[in-house]
Amino acid sequence: NQKKANEQPPQWYEFVTWPGGIQNWAILLTLEAILWQSFETYRSAQAARESVQAALAQSNCMIASQRAWLTISSANRRDSVAHNNSTPPLYWWRVKNVGSTPAMIVETQAWCKVTESIKIPEVPAYPNDSVPYQERMLGPGDSIEFHTFWADPNGVVFRETAGSVDPIWLIAYGFVKYKTTLDKDLHESRFCDDFISEWEDRESYPLRIRFRPFLEAPAEYTKCT
Repeated sequence: NQKKANEQPPQWYEFVTWPGGIQNWAILLTLEAILWQSFETYRSAQAARESVQAALAQSNCMIASQRAWLTISSANRRDSVAHNNSTPPLYWWRVKNVGSTPAMIVETQAWCKVTESIKIPEVPAYPNDSVPYQERMLGPGDSIEFHTFWADPNGVVFRETAGSVDPIWLIAYGFVKYKTTLDKDLHESRFCDDFISEWEDRESYPLRIRFRPFLEAPAEYTKCT
């Protein structure tokens, strides 16, 4: 016990001096090498991830610039008129490919409602019976038109003459769903237009119907994917 009491605890410098500290040096150098390798591995992985992200962004940009983009809007045709006779008025809308490659139309639909208020729901409600198009091809620059009857604010098809409506105030909105040749996603374009007849036009028939973008429409009516 006396011998043990006389023994001194090891000094700090003995851990790093020769020869007793050689094992400790080896451990420290090994840990340093491991840390350096881990840091280099992390930097390489970070650089690879940034490279992949840049390549993906460039690919998405190329696809966006070359893919088909369909627009949809009211068709202000020369025969878009309201007659004061027994013929119910028709509403026409146009789908056009403004992109660089063909598109395949899946379906489209639109409402044209007679209304007395510009307040519309935040989310559009479309007719249940959309127009299926079985992925018909629409080339770059090509367009196609569709038509339907006017409807009342509740969505009931309006089969009366335009002369029975005073004033004539119309809200038109719709969508087109389509695919492109550059990806497998289902894309969609929406629109919302309106028409308000001038007071001096109320008694003149046939009345020329010209729609314009409805600027107060919520974003859900005009989104494009």
